[in-house]
Amino acid sequence: MASILPKKQKKKREYSLSDLKTLGHQLLSSRAHINNLPLLLTFVSRISPVHYTLEALLSLQAFFTPLLPELPPSHSITKPYTNSSAQDDPEFIYRTWLRSKFDDFTNSLIDISVNPQSEEALREVVLDTIMEFVKVGNGGKFHSAIYHRFIQSIVNSTVGIDCLLDFLASKYFKYIDVRYFTYITVGKLAQTLGEKGISGTYLACLLILVIFKFRHQPLFS
Repeated sequence: MASILPKKQKKKREYSLSDLKTLGHQLLSSRAHINNLPLLLTFVSRISPVHYTLEALLSLQAFFTPLLPELPPSHSITKPYTNSSAQDDPEFIYRTWLRSKFDDFTNSLIDISVNPQSEEALREVVLDTIMEFVKVGNGGKFHSAIYHRFIQSIVNSTVGIDCLLDFLASKYFKYIDVRYFTYITVGKLAQTLGEKGISGTYLACLLILVIFKFRHQPLFS
């Protein structure tokens, strides 16, 4: 895998927005620039400037979206393979690595979305990106694993979630499948928290929103 970086790599703080645009364009143009991927991922962070996060996010979303149907499931990364030929296949190794980077990307997006210090506009863009992956990231079926992690992070947050809940409810709870999977996820989390003797205020809020908000319309029409 070739690297576009000079022998003396720039430090993260030395990259300009123009540099990030170039990194993104190169990543999208050729696999020869795949080493741009982990570098761009470092800018999708709650500590990065908003414009840097948005620039990296847009490039990474454009890169991953068409590849998702070709990537192995996340659980296959940690499971041992009995097929040695698959383990030795460079393409399989490459796609497994891509899956791990996609998981890193979605985890960073979720972290930004629930961070009360993140700007509201950024949180809305991040939410839209998460929900796009929920929509397309499982071969056209609802990607419940990503959505479960997202809802769990909301439930585990204690402050600054109101605007995120408003965005989620107003933009996505009009879809019956989103409400259904929210209901299922919240129910499982409520049971787990109840067994641990923990109450969740936002669990109740989400349940109320799921049951009473908006019209019936499939997400995947």
